[in-house]
Formats: sequence, structure tokens, C-alpha cells
Amino acid sequence: MIDSIEIYLTYEVLSIYEIFIKLKNCEQLHKLGFIDLYIDDCNNNNCIMNTSVLNYINNWKYVDEQDKENIKGFLSMLGKSDLHGQIINCKMYRDLFNRKLEQLELNEKTKIKSTLSIIIGIGIIISIVIM
Repeated sequence: MIDSIEIYLTYEVLSIYEIFIKLKNCEQLHKLGFIDLYIDDCNNNNCIMNTSVLNYINNWKYVDEQDKENIKGFLSMLGKSDLHGQIINCKMYRDLFNRKLEQLELNEKTKIKSTLSIIIGIGIIISIVIM
């Protein structure tokens, strides 16, 4: 989503409302319900991230609190500075989430190695006991 927003800001110079309309039509982002909430708020002449969008993000169950705060921080800065500032904001949060993804992938690989070692160890113990 952040990459898409950055592209729309950089190359198409769209307003935040226009960007969210394009995001709504993106197949990969259809599960992000706050996009619809934001568009509904804009249709009611309130084109800022308001409490309904922020509350929606707060109610996500599968995202940790730090990520929720980062997402809300990113969304709350959209449209509040000049074009260059918004693009920098996109790059900053994209890098932040990419670092988080890399860390999670590294942790997952470590867990897989640990689990594999335990399974092999248990297999060796069982084969020793059977003999």
C-alpha cells in the first residue's frame, strides 16, 4: 500500500482522496477496510484521518501494537505536508516496515532451525531406546 501511495504521489501527483479511490480498486488491498472508511469520510466532506479510521486499525487482532501505531502515524501524515514531504514520509515508513519484515523472516528461519534440531534429536533418542 505504501509503495502504491508513493508511486501515485510521485508520478501522478494525485490527491489523497484520489489515491484512496485507486487503492480501493486494487485487488491486493481489498481487505484493508480503512480504505473504504476514509473514502466514506471524504464523501461526507471530512478528508482527514479521523477516529473511525484509527479505531478500525486499533481493532486489528493480528497486528502488534507497534505496527498499529506505525500505520496510524503514516496515515495521519498523508496530505499534511507538501508533495516532497509526503514522498519522504512514504519512503521512511516503507523502510521501517521492510526492516520489520526482514526481522520477522530472520526470526522465523531461526525457529525452523530450532524445531528441526529438536525433531532430529527426538528421532535419535527414540531410535536408541528401540535398539
